[in-house]
Amino acid sequence: MNYLLEIIVILLLGMTVMFCWRLNSKITEIKSSRKDMASLVKVFDEAIINTNNSLGALKEASANAAVDLKKYTIKSNELISELAFMNDTAVRLADRLENVLFEAKDIETRCLLLIEKAAAIKKPAKRKVRRKVTKNEEKKVTPLKLRDKKAKENVSETIYSSLAKKEIANRK
Repeated sequence: MNYLLEIIVILLLGMTVMFCWRLNSKITEIKSSRKDMASLVKVFDEAIINTNNSLGALKEASANAAVDLKKYTIKSNELISELAFMNDTAVRLADRLENVLFEAKDIETRCLLLIEKAAAIKKPAKRKVRRKVTKNEEKKVTPLKLRDKKAKENVSETIYSSLAKKEIANRK
């Protein structure tokens, strides 16, 4: 029975050695992982520092952009006010131009009426000196043609005066 007990102790000691060997390999793995973890922590720390520096630069850039934006906003507001002033001035000038144009049309119609009245006033006829008419000229101008020409002039004067009267009536 002693042998049996010694065999059991030897088996148990063998198992203990195996567990120790496995435990040693695990501890070795943890030590190598620890070196990797240290390098990983170091890289992570550098990334945090870089991020912190980048945030500072970003804050500075945003502050500069805000200052520039304020300058541009002030300048654009000045331009807006100048454009509004120019627009108001242009509107006033357009109104004045429209009034002048209306007055010019009124003066034009008055002139047309005066011309019409002047044409209506019969002037004393001037004496016409008759000259001898050649045969060629007789063929060119016949009494019928002279009558037609005078009729056309009378019709055009009548149309012209009626248009001027309509223009004046429309204005009123």
